[in-house]
Amino acid sequence: MGDWERIFGMDRSVESVIDEIDYENRQEEREKRKLRQRPAIADFDDVVLAAPQKQGIQTFSSFQEALAWAKANPGRAITRIPGRDGFMVVK
Repeated sequence: MGDWERIFGMDRSVESVIDEIDYENRQEEREKRKLRQRPAIADFDDVVLAAPQKQGIQTFSSFQEALAWAKANPGRAITRIPGRDGFMVVK
């Protein structure tokens, strides 16, 4: 039994060890990318869209309510609240 068999086992080939190392490196890179992207998304969701009502943005729980408001206020627009239920007035 040589060093290779003692370290990696008798049934492991060089290719399988390299593939496993490559897979782990790719997983690590994906995790790093996710961590770099999260703050911008979290900041946007938590700060900008945490509670549109608290920011003085008028909201509606149903499309019917929002549509009635839009018809009564020509020139103004409504949109869905991103990532949440309901609609809000676009400033």
